[in-house]
Amino acid sequence: MRRIWFYLSSKNKYSLAHVLGAVETCAPELIPYIEVSRNPNPKPGDVVVFSFNTFMAPEVFEMVERFHDDVVKLAGGPHPSARPDQCLDHGFDIVLIGEGEKVVPEILRELVRGKEPEERPGVYLGEGKPQPAPRVGDLDSFPPYSEGFRIFCPLEITRGCPWGCAFCQVTRLFGSKPRHRSVEDVVRWVRRGVERYGHTFVRFVAPDALAYGSPDGVRLKPDRIERLLRSLRSVEGLEKVFFGSFPSELRPDSIAKEDAIELIAHYADNERVNIGAQSGSERVLKRIKRGHTVEDVEVAVEKALEVGLKPVVDFIFGLPGETEEDQLASVELARWVIKRGGEVRLHYFMPLPKTPLEKEEPAPLSSKIRRILGRWTQEGKAEGAWGHQMRLSRIAMKVVGE
Repeated sequence: MRRIWFYLSSKNKYSLAHVLGAVETCAPELIPYIEVSRNPNPKPGDVVVFSFNTFMAPEVFEMVERFHDDVVKLAGGPHPSARPDQCLDHGFDIVLIGEGEKVVPEILRELVRGKEPEERPGVYLGEGKPQPAPRVGDLDSFPPYSEGFRIFCPLEITRGCPWGCAFCQVTRLFGSKPRHRSVEDVVRWVRRGVERYGHTFVRFVAPDALAYGSPDGVRLKPDRIERLLRSLRSVEGLEKVFFGSFPSELRPDSIAKEDAIELIAHYADNERVNIGAQSGSERVLKRIKRGHTVEDVEVAVEKALEVGLKPVVDFIFGLPGETEEDQLASVELARWVIKRGGEVRLHYFMPLPKTPLEKEEPAPLSSKIRRILGRWTQEGKAEGAWGHQMRLSRIAMKVVGE
């Protein structure tokens, strides 16, 4: 019987938790044949599965090209979904496109049974036109993490985003209509984590935590958020609930147009909330299709402070077409956030495939901007690996440009 190897790294842990959880649910007979490893060592006839993003692509391609020709190599995740032909060119045999909960168990069952795979939505062999797998309609149908392989991650409560920001893959990969895990299912999995594994806190994954329960991701439903948070407080043994902080964030316009942030202050335990400003330039915000204004950011910061939450505001420098004047506008807004008592997190633009900005050059940072950002980082006024991301941006440009 073939063994099935899953490549695990710190960079793909979340996606692997979802996929392995789906395999445990849909194809439990495969579990005895699965190995999860940071250094997969497949033998001829084995199957090896990689889920990876664009920044992992060079190391994954190098690893795959060393495997024996008779090893069946599967690629899935954000980068293969956006660049399937590139993955075939670098030694993969099968590319899985789109959401993997349904298609991964299906294709693995076929391979283990010796069935020759056929091209179809979600399975690409290089013969026809790549088509994504059908999206998961009901997130409650699949577990949010892998119990059998003990790969846990923050609970995904929302998938999909209506905004379609020009630098972001989320809308392109998961669609513009948000899907939400139900309150009952979230509570069930949190309670299970407490009782079975001793988890004493919970974090969530959502493009905009304040859009939880919203049918379109724009018209907020604070009552759904309140019901979720209030229900979680009834879980015996759960000590901490973190909502609207990393790895989730809040859109500034969501904070500005509702008083829902008060619910976080009342029910959750985090002292900080993440707010995605991305730029202090109105011109840049319009160009990247953010859908909010600088004023929305300012109102969001003030509202967070009013309810006792420290705002941690994200900025992306080097966005294509950005001028030094635009960057100085971001610096001024960031400086205002710091003076008001908030914090800032600094990022550098990284091109991602299947986004409107995928082939555009990052804007250079002037020496003046570099000095300011460097000084803030050294003095502890700002966090974020913007310098490291400049190096990653060059890697991404090379991979995306192939």
